[in-house]
Amino acid sequence: FKEVVMSIAVPLIVKDPWLGDTIMGSIMVHKEVEDVGVGINDIFRQVFFPLLISIIFASILVFILSRHIVRPIKAVSLAAAELSRGNLDWRVKPMTKDEIGELAVTFNKMAEELKLQDSLRNTFIANVSHELRTPLASVQGFIQGMLDGTIEVEERDKYLDIVLGETKRMSSLITDLLSLAKIESG
Repeated sequence: FKEVVMSIAVPLIVKDPWLGDTIMGSIMVHKEVEDVGVGINDIFRQVFFPLLISIIFASILVFILSRHIVRPIKAVSLAAAELSRGNLDWRVKPMTKDEIGELAVTFNKMAEELKLQDSLRNTFIANVSHELRTPLASVQGFIQGMLDGTIEVEERDKYLDIVLGETKRMSSLITDLLSLAKIESG
């Protein structure tokens, strides 16, 4: 051959029931090597190039879809972090109507409930503080009056009874608070 060729040879076998398998010759095919290169280029154009484009397109699609899925999850995560810092006004805007959107709506309901509970707790603490401060101021005033002589010695028993009553009232309030704390903790 004048050119570089690729050769393939296959034996020609004849099956004879009396003689068995007999090689009668061979079939040989010769192909110029540059034609083989053209075949590989055709395969690349027909198979590998579309495959490469499909992989690139799929990667872009996966990136976009993952961002679409991850963005609402990150929003809920950020809101949870804000809530844990005490920012009870933070809300999540539901971006989808799927399970993640339902999670955002449920999270917002939870945040509203926490804000309501916090408001009730603050009101309760303010009321308890007022209820404890009033008898304490009374006790402090009576004791100060006895110590500095404003209250006469003859009247001390009367005011000591008042002080005793106020301390019992404070003790009762504190007992109620402890009972409430036990109930809340289960």
